[in-house]
Amino acid sequence: FFSIWTVSSLIYLILLFEFTVPLLEVLPEENLALAVLSIISMLCFWQARKRSILNRVIQPVTGGSGLPDIAETTVNEENEAEQTTLLIEQDMDDVQSLDGVNSNQANLCATCRKCVPARTAHCPVCRACIKRLDHHSYWLNCCIGESNHRIYIVGMIFGILALIVGADLTLTAVCHPFLAA
Repeated sequence: FFSIWTVSSLIYLILLFEFTVPLLEVLPEENLALAVLSIISMLCFWQARKRSILNRVIQPVTGGSGLPDIAETTVNEENEAEQTTLLIEQDMDDVQSLDGVNSNQANLCATCRKCVPARTAHCPVCRACIKRLDHHSYWLNCCIGESNHRIYIVGMIFGILALIVGADLTLTAVCHPFLAA
């Protein structure tokens, strides 16, 4: 809906400025600038929407698709495993004492109860965990996160520039500029 609304408004403005406004008030280059800035903005938003699927956490971070294989171990293997476990626990205690934070805890999504990478949030609209979630864009109907944040910001900048050019053209058409001698 919003995309069709934007495109139809853009086409209406260009036609209005090109055919209705008297000549020499709005130059064709100004119409071209409005069209180019708007098209670049729309292409950036299209890419942001296309890349939004890459933000989703598809599988748990811990890996493993099923139950681990079960095999009998010898006494020596059990002792080696215990020694390794003790060494790992000692290393983790050292890390905790340095950082003050338990760094080996897995991040767990409170909503869907799956392990997720750090800085991941759950989007209530999409009902999915999104990496580095910024917000859910209702205009694009997708989440803005890790993989599409930059292209979304670029699209916003070009959109703002297009709005400024459009406002300038509108004021030029309404206020009828005059030449100061």
